[in-house]
Amino acid sequence: ALSLGIPCIEVDVWLVDGVLFAGHEPQDLSPDRTLERLYLTPLLDILSKANPDTESDKSGKGWNGVFARASKQELMLMIDIKSDGEALWPALLDALQPFRERGWLTTYHYPPAANATGNIADFHDDGSGEFTLGPLRIVGTGNTPIGRVYTQQPARDVFYDAPLKAEWTPALAPMASSKWLLSSYLSLPPYALPPAMRKGAIKELRRYSEEAHARGIKARWWGSARWPAVVRRRVWEVQREAGVDWMNADDLAE
Repeated sequence: ALSLGIPCIEVDVWLVDGVLFAGHEPQDLSPDRTLERLYLTPLLDILSKANPDTESDKSGKGWNGVFARASKQELMLMIDIKSDGEALWPALLDALQPFRERGWLTTYHYPPAANATGNIADFHDDGSGEFTLGPLRIVGTGNTPIGRVYTQQPARDVFYDAPLKAEWTPALAPMASSKWLLSSYLSLPPYALPPAMRKGAIKELRRYSEEAHARGIKARWWGSARWPAVVRRRVWEVQREAGVDWMNADDLAE
Protein backbone atom coordinates (compact mmCIF):
# COMPACT_ATOMS: atom_id res chain seq x y z
CA ALA A 1 0.00 0.00 0.00
CA LEU A 2 2.72 2.48 0.94
CA SER A 3 4.79 1.74 -2.17
CA LEU A 4 1.73 2.56 -4.29
CA GLY A 5 1.09 5.78 -2.39
CA ILE A 6 -2.20 4.61 -0.89
CA PRO A 7 -2.85 6.62 2.32
CA CYS A 8 -5.17 4.14 4.02
CA ILE A 9 -4.51 0.63 5.34
CA GLU A 10 -7.01 -1.65 7.06
CA VAL A 11 -5.93 -4.51 9.32
CA ASP A 12 -8.06 -7.10 11.12
CA VAL A 13 -6.99 -7.40 14.75
CA TRP A 14 -7.63 -10.03 17.43
CA LEU A 15 -6.63 -10.14 21.09
CA VAL A 16 -5.38 -13.58 22.14
CA ASP A 17 -3.72 -14.12 25.54
CA GLY A 18 -2.92 -10.43 25.81
CA VAL A 19 -1.29 -10.19 22.37
CA LEU A 20 -2.68 -8.30 19.36
CA PHE A 21 -2.65 -10.50 16.26
CA ALA A 22 -3.34 -9.52 12.64
CA GLY A 23 -5.46 -11.81 10.47
CA HIS A 24 -8.88 -12.02 8.85
CA GLU A 25 -9.96 -15.28 10.50
CA PRO A 26 -8.84 -17.07 13.70
CA GLN A 27 -7.18 -19.78 11.61
CA ASP A 28 -5.01 -17.10 9.99
CA LEU A 29 -3.35 -16.17 13.28
CA SER A 30 0.19 -17.30 14.05
CA PRO A 31 2.97 -16.21 16.45
CA ASP A 32 4.75 -14.20 13.75
CA ARG A 33 1.61 -12.33 12.64
CA THR A 34 1.24 -9.75 15.39
CA LEU A 35 -0.01 -6.19 14.89
CA GLU A 36 3.27 -4.91 16.28
CA ARG A 37 5.51 -6.96 14.01
CA LEU A 38 3.59 -6.55 10.75
CA TYR A 39 2.36 -2.97 11.07
CA LEU A 40 3.34 -0.89 14.07
CA THR A 41 7.08 -1.55 14.20
CA PRO A 42 7.58 -0.97 10.44
CA LEU A 43 5.57 2.27 10.63
CA LEU A 44 7.53 3.39 13.69
CA ASP A 45 10.81 2.69 11.88
CA ILE A 46 9.71 4.66 8.80
CA LEU A 47 8.57 7.63 10.87
CA SER A 48 11.69 7.57 13.04
CA LYS A 49 13.90 7.81 9.96
CA ALA A 50 11.72 10.56 8.50
CA ASN A 51 11.72 12.54 11.77
CA PRO A 52 15.20 12.30 13.31
CA ASP A 53 14.68 15.47 15.37
CA THR A 54 11.40 14.45 17.00
CA GLU A 55 12.89 14.18 20.47
CA SER A 56 13.90 17.85 20.39
CA ASP A 57 10.74 19.08 18.67
CA LYS A 58 7.45 17.80 20.06
CA SER A 59 5.33 20.66 18.75
CA GLY A 60 3.66 18.33 16.27
CA LYS A 61 4.05 20.96 13.53
CA GLY A 62 7.24 19.78 11.90
CA TRP A 63 6.52 16.11 11.28
CA ASN A 64 7.18 14.18 8.09
CA GLY A 65 4.89 11.35 7.08
CA VAL A 66 5.54 7.92 5.60
CA PHE A 67 5.52 9.11 1.98
CA ALA A 68 8.83 10.61 0.85
CA ARG A 69 7.24 12.49 -2.06
CA ALA A 70 4.30 13.75 -0.02
CA SER A 71 5.80 14.36 3.40
CA LYS A 72 2.68 16.02 4.87
CA GLN A 73 0.28 13.31 3.74
CA GLU A 74 -1.43 11.65 6.69
CA LEU A 75 -1.71 7.85 6.70
CA MET A 76 -4.97 6.39 7.98
CA LEU A 77 -4.56 3.06 9.77
CA MET A 78 -7.92 1.34 10.20
CA ILE A 79 -8.06 -1.17 13.04
CA ASP A 80 -10.87 -3.63 12.35
CA ILE A 81 -11.41 -5.18 15.78
CA LYS A 82 -12.54 -8.77 15.33
CA SER A 83 -12.53 -10.01 18.93
CA ASP A 84 -14.21 -8.41 21.95
CA GLY A 85 -13.76 -4.66 21.65
CA GLU A 86 -13.87 -3.84 25.35
CA ALA A 87 -11.17 -6.39 26.12
CA LEU A 88 -8.97 -5.33 23.20
CA TRP A 89 -9.24 -1.56 23.74
CA PRO A 90 -6.62 -1.15 26.53
CA ALA A 91 -4.12 -3.27 24.59
CA LEU A 92 -4.61 -1.10 21.51
CA LEU A 93 -4.01 2.12 23.45
CA ASP A 94 -0.84 0.64 24.94
CA ALA A 95 0.41 -0.47 21.52
CA LEU A 96 0.00 3.06 20.16
CA GLN A 97 1.94 4.70 23.00
CA PRO A 98 5.27 4.95 21.10
CA PHE A 99 3.52 7.02 18.41
CA ARG A 100 1.56 9.04 20.97
CA GLU A 101 4.58 10.09 23.01
CA ARG A 102 6.36 11.29 19.86
CA GLY A 103 3.38 13.38 18.74
CA TRP A 104 2.78 11.25 15.65
CA LEU A 105 -0.94 10.57 16.11
CA THR A 106 -3.58 12.92 14.78
CA THR A 107 -5.33 14.07 17.94
CA TYR A 108 -8.59 15.83 18.74
CA HIS A 109 -8.50 18.11 21.80
CA TYR A 110 -11.85 18.56 23.51
CA PRO A 111 -13.40 21.99 24.08
CA PRO A 112 -13.17 23.13 27.74
CA ALA A 113 -16.88 22.55 28.31
CA ALA A 114 -16.58 18.85 27.51
CA ASN A 115 -14.92 18.13 30.87
CA ALA A 116 -16.48 21.01 32.79
CA THR A 117 -17.31 18.93 35.89
CA GLY A 118 -14.28 16.65 35.80
CA ASN A 119 -16.64 13.68 36.02
CA ILE A 120 -16.52 11.28 33.08
CA ALA A 121 -20.22 10.57 33.58
CA ASP A 122 -20.93 14.20 32.66
CA PHE A 123 -18.59 14.24 29.66
CA HIS A 124 -20.08 15.80 26.54
CA ASP A 125 -18.22 16.72 23.36
CA ASP A 126 -20.03 18.84 20.79
CA GLY A 127 -17.29 18.48 18.20
CA SER A 128 -16.04 22.06 18.53
CA GLY A 129 -12.56 21.19 19.79
CA GLU A 130 -9.29 21.47 17.88
CA PHE A 131 -7.19 18.99 15.92
CA THR A 132 -3.45 18.49 16.03
CA LEU A 133 -2.57 16.68 12.83
CA GLY A 134 0.05 13.95 12.79
CA PRO A 135 1.48 11.55 10.22
CA LEU A 136 -0.76 8.73 11.47
CA ARG A 137 -4.52 8.72 12.09
CA ILE A 138 -5.99 5.68 13.83
CA VAL A 139 -9.59 4.76 13.01
CA GLY A 140 -11.35 1.88 14.74
CA THR A 141 -13.96 -0.20 12.95
CA GLY A 142 -15.60 -3.59 13.43
CA ASN A 143 -16.11 -4.21 17.16
CA THR A 144 -14.47 -0.94 18.21
CA PRO A 145 -16.34 0.28 21.34
CA ILE A 146 -17.72 3.69 20.41
CA GLY A 147 -18.18 4.63 24.07
CA ARG A 148 -14.43 4.24 24.64
CA VAL A 149 -13.63 6.26 21.52
CA TYR A 150 -15.99 9.05 22.57
CA THR A 151 -14.66 9.44 26.12
CA GLN A 152 -10.89 9.00 25.59
CA GLN A 153 -8.87 11.10 28.00
CA PRO A 154 -7.19 13.54 27.99
CA ALA A 155 -7.75 13.76 24.21
CA ARG A 156 -8.98 11.55 21.36
CA ASP A 157 -6.35 9.91 19.18
CA VAL A 158 -8.31 6.84 18.12
CA PHE A 159 -11.30 7.70 15.97
CA TYR A 160 -14.39 5.79 14.85
CA ASP A 161 -15.59 4.43 11.52
CA ALA A 162 -19.25 5.42 11.81
CA PRO A 163 -22.29 4.10 9.91
CA LEU A 164 -22.61 6.16 6.75
CA LYS A 165 -26.35 6.75 7.04
CA ALA A 166 -26.18 8.36 10.49
CA GLU A 167 -25.11 11.84 11.58
CA TRP A 168 -21.60 12.22 13.03
CA THR A 169 -18.90 14.87 13.33
CA PRO A 170 -15.29 14.59 12.08
CA ALA A 171 -14.14 14.97 15.69
CA LEU A 172 -15.44 11.46 16.37
CA ALA A 173 -15.70 9.84 12.96
CA PRO A 174 -13.50 11.13 10.10
CA MET A 175 -14.83 8.28 7.98
CA ALA A 176 -18.30 6.76 7.62
CA SER A 177 -18.94 3.38 6.03
CA SER A 178 -21.80 1.25 4.83
CA LYS A 179 -22.15 -2.17 3.30
CA TRP A 180 -22.60 -2.21 -0.46
CA LEU A 181 -26.05 -3.83 -0.36
CA LEU A 182 -28.07 -0.67 0.12
CA SER A 183 -31.26 -1.91 -1.47
CA SER A 184 -32.54 -4.65 -3.73
CA TYR A 185 -31.35 -3.05 -6.95
CA LEU A 186 -27.98 -2.10 -5.47
CA SER A 187 -27.44 -5.75 -4.62
CA LEU A 188 -27.25 -6.50 -8.33
CA PRO A 189 -23.90 -6.33 -10.11
CA PRO A 190 -23.68 -3.17 -12.22
CA TYR A 191 -23.55 -5.05 -15.54
CA ALA A 192 -27.00 -6.50 -14.70
CA LEU A 193 -28.57 -3.09 -14.10
CA PRO A 194 -30.72 -1.54 -16.82
CA PRO A 195 -29.61 2.06 -17.52
CA ALA A 196 -32.43 3.59 -15.46
CA MET A 197 -31.66 1.37 -12.44
CA ARG A 198 -27.94 2.08 -12.79
CA LYS A 199 -28.66 5.80 -12.64
CA GLY A 200 -30.83 5.21 -9.58
CA ALA A 201 -28.05 3.28 -7.86
CA ILE A 202 -25.53 6.03 -8.53
CA LYS A 203 -27.99 8.70 -7.39
CA GLU A 204 -28.63 6.90 -4.09
CA LEU A 205 -24.94 6.34 -3.45
CA ARG A 206 -24.13 9.94 -4.31
CA ARG A 207 -26.75 11.22 -1.88
CA TYR A 208 -25.10 9.42 1.03
CA SER A 209 -21.65 10.52 -0.09
CA GLU A 210 -22.73 14.16 -0.34
CA GLU A 211 -24.36 14.05 3.09
CA ALA A 212 -21.09 12.75 4.56
CA HIS A 213 -19.04 15.37 2.71
CA ALA A 214 -21.30 18.14 3.99
CA ARG A 215 -20.29 17.10 7.53
CA GLY A 216 -16.59 16.94 6.62
CA ILE A 217 -16.54 13.11 6.63
CA LYS A 218 -15.17 10.70 4.01
CA ALA A 219 -17.51 8.05 2.59
CA ARG A 220 -16.64 4.37 2.20
CA TRP A 221 -18.53 1.32 0.93
CA TRP A 222 -17.44 -2.19 1.79
CA GLY A 223 -18.59 -5.73 1.03
CA SER A 224 -18.88 -5.22 -2.74
CA ALA A 225 -18.26 -8.02 -5.22
CA ARG A 226 -14.68 -9.31 -5.48
CA TRP A 227 -15.18 -11.91 -8.19
CA PRO A 228 -15.29 -12.20 -11.13
CA ALA A 229 -12.95 -9.35 -11.97
CA VAL A 230 -15.34 -7.77 -14.46
CA VAL A 231 -18.01 -7.43 -11.77
CA ARG A 232 -15.51 -6.05 -9.25
CA ARG A 233 -14.36 -3.37 -11.68
CA ARG A 234 -17.92 -2.40 -12.60
CA VAL A 235 -18.75 -1.97 -8.91
CA TRP A 236 -15.73 0.28 -8.48
CA GLU A 237 -16.86 2.26 -11.52
CA VAL A 238 -20.29 2.89 -9.99
CA GLN A 239 -18.72 3.89 -6.68
CA ARG A 240 -16.36 6.35 -8.37
CA GLU A 241 -19.25 7.92 -10.27
CA ALA A 242 -21.11 8.30 -6.99
CA GLY A 243 -18.31 10.27 -5.34
CA VAL A 244 -17.19 7.60 -2.86
CA ASP A 245 -13.87 8.49 -1.19
CA TRP A 246 -12.59 5.05 -0.21
CA MET A 247 -13.08 1.66 -1.85
CA ASN A 248 -11.98 -1.64 -0.34
CA ALA A 249 -9.50 -3.66 -2.39
CA ASP A 250 -7.16 -6.59 -1.85
CA ASP A 251 -5.20 -6.24 -5.11
CA LEU A 252 -4.03 -2.65 -4.66
CA ALA A 253 -2.09 -2.47 -7.92
CA GLU A 254 -5.30 -3.24 -9.81
